[in-house]
Amino acid sequence: MLMTPPVDDRVIAFDRHQSREIASATLASVRHQRPIDTADAPREGDDFTSVGVRARELLDAKYANSRKAGTRIVFSLDVSGQLLKLPDLTDQELAAIVLNRDKTFTPDEQSTARCEFTERERIALEPFNDAVMHHGDRRGDAIAINYIYSCMTPEVREATRWTPEMISSNNEMLDGDIKRLGPIEEDSVLQALLATARSGRSFNLSPLRQRLFTYGPSAATTRHH
Repeated sequence: MLMTPPVDDRVIAFDRHQSREIASATLASVRHQRPIDTADAPREGDDFTSVGVRARELLDAKYANSRKAGTRIVFSLDVSGQLLKLPDLTDQELAAIVLNRDKTFTPDEQSTARCEFTERERIALEPFNDAVMHHGDRRGDAIAINYIYSCMTPEVREATRWTPEMISSNNEMLDGDIKRLGPIEEDSVLQALLATARSGRSFNLSPLRQRLFTYGPSAATTRHH
C-alpha cells in the first residue's frame, strides 16, 4: 500500500490545479456514450454529524495506539514520531475532517485528510496519465473524472472542491478532443478506473461496479445521448 506523508497546502493546491487542468481537457466523451448522472450524487445512510463523530473516534484511537507503542503521532518528518496516515478512512470520514463543521479537528488533521484525498485522486487517474502526458489524449482521464464525480456525496465534492463548474469546463474542453480524436471505448476506462480500487486506497467507486454489472461490457459503446 502506497503511503505518503502530509504535505503543505501549496502542494495540495498545485495538485488540485493540475487535476482541474487535466479534467478541463477531457470529459465530454461521455456525451457520446452511456449517460452518467452527475447532478444527483449518492447519499450516505449516516447523518453527517455521526460520520464526524466516528472520524474523531478513529483519530483518537490512532493517537492511543501510538502512545501504547511508545511513540506519538506527528505531522512533520522534522519531528520524531509516527506520521498520521488515513488510508483506512472512508471518503465521508475524510470529508468530515476537512469540512470540520463541528470544530472537532485540528488544522494538521484537516491538512492530512486533504492530502489523503489528493493521493486517492492521483491513484484513480494514474492509469490515464500516459495518454495525457505523451499523446495529448485526455478523453479517458476526463471520463474517469466524471465517473468519480458521479460517485461523490455532496460533502466529498465540497471537501475536494470538485464543483459543477469544474465538470462543465471539463465537458467543454473534452468536446474538442472528441472532435480531434473520435469516440473512446468507455468500458476500458471504467475497467481501468475500477482496478485502482485494488490499491486499497481509492475513492468509493462501488456505484460503478453496479453500473458495469447492470449494463454489461458492450453497452457503453452503444448507448448515446
